[in-house]
This record gives sequence, C-alpha cells and structure tokens, in this order.
Amino acid sequence: MNEIKITNKNGVLTVSSLQVAKDFGKRHDHIIRDIENLIDSFSENPILGFQKSDENSSNLTPQNLGVKNFFIENTYKTKGNNKTYKCYDITRDGFSLLVMGFTGKKALEWKIKYIEAFNSMERQLININSDIERIVNKVISEKIETIISKVIDEKTELIIKVLDERIELIIDKALDKKFKVFAKAMDKKFRIFAKETEKNSKRIIIESVSETAKALVTYFDVLIKILNNLY
Repeated sequence: MNEIKITNKNGVLTVSSLQVAKDFGKRHDHIIRDIENLIDSFSENPILGFQKSDENSSNLTPQNLGVKNFFIENTYKTKGNNKTYKCYDITRDGFSLLVMGFTGKKALEWKIKYIEAFNSMERQLININSDIERIVNKVISEKIETIISKVIDEKTELIIKVLDERIELIIDKALDKKFKVFAKAMDKKFRIFAKETEKNSKRIIIESVSETAKALVTYFDVLIKILNNLY
C-alpha cells in the first residue's frame, strides 16, 4: 500500500496533484485539467477564489488561504530532461471537490484513505501545536517566576539592608543613652560609696584608738595596784 504524503505548509495541509493522479490511476494532465476547470468555475463565482503561490509556497498560511483557495499552483521537475512542469498543492477541501466525481470501488477506497490521512495529519498538527503551546507557556511561566523571584530577592535584600542600618542606628543610640545613664548612676553610686567608706574609716580608727586607750587605762590601773601592794 502506497503511503499518502500529506504536507504541512505553515499549518495548511496539502497533497500534491501528482500523488492524487498516481493513487487514483489518472493521468496527471487530466487531473490538472479537472483542477483548472474547477478554478474557472471559482472565478465565475464572487464568493470563491483562487490563489497562486511561489515555488516554495512560503506565503501560504491558514489566515491568507481561507476556504475559498483550494488549489495552490506549484511546479516540479523531472529527472530525465530537467524540465519544469505545472502541478498543484491541493488542500483538504480542494481534494474533496476534485474527487467528488471519481466513481468506482477503488476510487471510494482511496477517498477513505485520503480522509484518514488528512485526519491523522490534523491530529499530529494539533498535538504539535499543543506541545508547542505547553512548552511556550512553561518557558514563559518559568521566566516570569525567575524575574519575580529575582525582583523579590533584590527588594528583600534592600529591605534587610535598610532594616539592618536602622536597627544598628537605634541600638547605637539606645546603648549610648543607656551607657550615659549607667555611667551617671555608677558615678553617683561611687561617690556615695566613697563617702560611706571615708565615714566608716574614720569611725573604725576612732573606735580602734578608743579601745586602745581603754586597754592602756586598764593596764595602768593594774600596774598601780601591783605597785601599791609592794610598798
């Protein structure tokens, strides 16, 4: 079984008129004739239209294609004489119009195969677009998170720096104030202590001299009594 080659051109699915001719057992010049008869019918209807493309069909997009442009003129070369011949890239809708008049069991089988091939390619395209969208969303989300995280980190670092400076300044002022109060209190305490020490020292000296004097008096009294007894 021949593989049906569906081509994705900028999101537009097409099949070559050469393959259609081969698969349906038609002469290619007859396929070209049928396509151009349809194109002539299009030109007579203001609702429909026809689009020519360059060799690479680089300008083909779903936006500029639309439902009214079913056949995109193209060219191909043969290996033998290297001459250029006309062919058409046929969209899904164009294919449906073209093969509408093809009859017979084989034609019906190929119609079904082409429908399945277009459906399969469309599913792949949807999956690819979904994957691309998911990847893009993920990348954008990660990028946004990275930017937000960086901004938060920078802001947090700045806030912490400002807070550190403020706290350090507050602590310095508080310590300076506390130290002055403490120094003043200590100076006061020291002065009181010095006065008390001085007062106590005098008292202790006086008490010591008084005790010493009393002891001397007692000693002399005893000595006098001893001397009186002797004489």
